[in-house]
Amino acid sequence: MNCPRCRHRTLSSAYREAPSQPVALLDERHASGATLHRCKSCFAVFAPHGSLELVESHARDLARVRVPDGEMVRRAFAPTRPSRAAIRCPACDGEMNEREWRTATLVFVDVCAECRGVWLDPEEFEALEATFRSER
Repeated sequence: MNCPRCRHRTLSSAYREAPSQPVALLDERHASGATLHRCKSCFAVFAPHGSLELVESHARDLARVRVPDGEMVRRAFAPTRPSRAAIRCPACDGEMNEREWRTATLVFVDVCAECRGVWLDPEEFEALEATFRSER
């Protein structure tokens, strides 16, 4: 699988006009046991369908912290961010659509309509883990 966002170019001026090469995703085992696929260039993560449930369960087991009510209100009324252009799924080449992970989480992910895999940019994966730890 290749990263749908990154293309690698050689920095040498002689090769600036050369076609860019796809960046392969590397398999990575999460502490939860889930197999994730991480881009070695931008550090984004592709999570096959079902693997984020393992990450969520693991995060909740590690930290059973109550979210302050004020934090839930802040999340519910936070401004939305502008959406980006759709990307292609690295697993099946289906179109991925951006959506909020859950209402009021403020974590936006790209979900494949075909295989239901999830693409998370680097900051999104860490934010999602923090959300899992803090949800009631």
